[in-house]
Amino acid sequence: MIDIIVGGSSAYFTLLSQVLITDRLRRAVPYLERFRHGLGNWWQVFFVGGMVGGAWLSASSSGSLGQGSPVTQWQAIVGGALMIFGARLAGGCTSGHGIGGTALLVINSFIATAAMFGGGMGMHAAMKKGMI
Repeated sequence: MIDIIVGGSSAYFTLLSQVLITDRLRRAVPYLERFRHGLGNWWQVFFVGGMVGGAWLSASSSGSLGQGSPVTQWQAIVGGALMIFGARLAGGCTSGHGIGGTALLVINSFIATAAMFGGGMGMHAAMKKGMI
């Protein structure tokens, strides 16, 4: 069975697990302990870092850096936390399900990918109609 597929949501847990420096915190959040050790956890950190760096390089070279819709830092933090929570709740992020899971013909990945696209299209329609 293949247990490593393309995705990035685990990278955040690898980084978060590094701050669990006391035994009390480790006992309080046992889920994060499995992300704490091993080089196998760090490849996604580099993968996500490369995506962020590539996006920055692309936006900088095209002159579009900072041209998106402005959001406050608080909105960005809350939105990012909700996205990570949703990715872990769904058993992986969009790239993990959409690219890796569907390529491996995992039924749950087909369902998750369809739900993510459906949710995105529904949100777009609601925003276009001024509902949001």
